[in-house]
Amino acid sequence: NFLALKAKYPFISEVLTEFCKLFSFEGLSFSEALRMFLSTFRLPGEAQCIDRLMESFASRLFEVQLLGHRLEQTQSVEKAMLEPP
Repeated sequence: NFLALKAKYPFISEVLTEFCKLFSFEGLSFSEALRMFLSTFRLPGEAQCIDRLMESFASRLFEVQLLGHRLEQTQSVEKAMLEPP
């Protein structure tokens, strides 16, 4: 669970979040964005690690493509998803 990772290893979680912020997926299709993201590292063999990576990728893609203009720097994607436009 990604939330368990955040609680147990906050530094690793922050690094993963900041790594994903390096990508701007604006104007890219899902497959183009995923290819760009996956081309920067080799996927680990562990399903749990892959799940964490994909969770971070999905949050960043959602943030950039669907909420770009609504999100403030300090607001999380989870909070923005719960608030009406």
